[in-house]
Amino acid sequence: MSAIATPIPQPVLKRPIQIAIAVMAACATGVWLWSCLCSFPLHPWNAIRIAPSFMWTAGVTPYPAPGLGPVTTWIYGPLPLLLLWPATLATDSATALLIAGVINLLIMVIPVALVVYQQVPTPVRPAQVVMATLLVVALWPAANLTFWQADNAAIALGYLSFAMLRNSGSHQGYRLWFASAAAILALWAKPTELGPALGQIAWLGLCFGTRAALEHVARCAACGAGAGLVFLSLFGAEGVLFNMFVVPAGLPLVPLLAKATQAQFLPHVLIGVALPTLIVLATLRRVLIRRDTLALSYLMFLTSLPFNLMGFASIGGNVNSLHAHLYLLPALVWSLSLLKTRWAPFFFPGAALMIALALGVHFGNAPVLALRPATGAANQAETLARDYAGRLYLPWHPLATYYAEGRFDHVEDGIMTRALAKRPLTATTVRQHLPPLYSLVAYQEFIYDGFVTRHLVPEDAVQSSFGNWQILSWPPSPSKAVATKDPLKFAPDEPTALDPSTLRP
Repeated sequence: MSAIATPIPQPVLKRPIQIAIAVMAACATGVWLWSCLCSFPLHPWNAIRIAPSFMWTAGVTPYPAPGLGPVTTWIYGPLPLLLLWPATLATDSATALLIAGVINLLIMVIPVALVVYQQVPTPVRPAQVVMATLLVVALWPAANLTFWQADNAAIALGYLSFAMLRNSGSHQGYRLWFASAAAILALWAKPTELGPALGQIAWLGLCFGTRAALEHVARCAACGAGAGLVFLSLFGAEGVLFNMFVVPAGLPLVPLLAKATQAQFLPHVLIGVALPTLIVLATLRRVLIRRDTLALSYLMFLTSLPFNLMGFASIGGNVNSLHAHLYLLPALVWSLSLLKTRWAPFFFPGAALMIALALGVHFGNAPVLALRPATGAANQAETLARDYAGRLYLPWHPLATYYAEGRFDHVEDGIMTRALAKRPLTATTVRQHLPPLYSLVAYQEFIYDGFVTRHLVPEDAVQSSFGNWQILSWPPSPSKAVATKDPLKFAPDEPTALDPSTLRP
């Protein structure tokens, strides 16, 4: 008679230990998120990226039509501008930047937590939900947490569309409508964010057949038309179409391989493109056969990647465009929910170790680990704007000018973007949106060798400093709207003869 094998009991971490690990991981992740929020006001890029929301609430179009201004750097969809509306209620630029930073973190963390909550095994264990959410947040790219960009809103909506589509079938029409609406709104955040919609269509076709896929195409088309009517009526059809499609289409492309292998981009390309692509291709057939939400993550990644690379290949494209791999993070959560019993005791220490490693990389690469809100530069900019009202041009901090004078000037990056897209501004448009007694330019901590310093500042300008700001000044001239140095030979109806090759992207 053969002996009956009895299962060996597996060690399970006691609940107090699980809670202690979760609390420590939460504290470490909280410090990182707090540091991202504190450093948010420090970056001039955030000031110029949230200014269009202030323009819209102040009755100034953030999507100027050709020949009009002031021009901004915003060539993306209008949805992110609406998301930042609470920031426009602030009484100063520093507070506005902090509110925008909070919104930026919330639209990342809340969709992540929602998807993780849906994926964990039942019965739901709160500590497990917390650890899985912290793991995804810890793996999130630091740039998405410290910079406001259209990609953030688009990814958040992609996550929401994923959550809506999970466990949906052709009989659950309301969930499919919500999923299609979220996917289409992602497009109205960034026009190249086609991955969520295409991934949904492909997944429904895989799971439920061609008819289900075609029905979802119709849903997406209806949601797109409805959203288009709303946004075009709110912001103006001509300006929206020009800034969202015409200007980006005119930006030149750079050789993709040469750019991807540059030192500053190569690690991001390897981690965000090469490695996940190899993993997906190696396991694609097995995953697609299962027809579950893991397959949905794979399809969203595959349908997003080509458009990511297209955005990255443009002359102004950066690593924020390489975000398709973030749609695979629900796959990570899904795999955690399938842990076998014998591996369950290793969930908490394993997740904690991964969180520690991810946060260690973030902390190690952070140029500034701010633990107090870095609002000094924004406050100094407002002081300068009030002291030199009507004279000072802040090409990278339009919020200070708005709070000090209620006026919006051109954003330097917007002028350069128009020139690179071969849609340069006319001299008249340039003059119309500079300070009336323009005689000072201020840059945060450095002199940016760009359009303004090359073409709109006299050669004999005096350089000085004030806190975090470098200032170029010259005697004001009431008869001139532009400085005495005028190498572009502005004429009322002539475009600026700007050579894009001389500019830094």
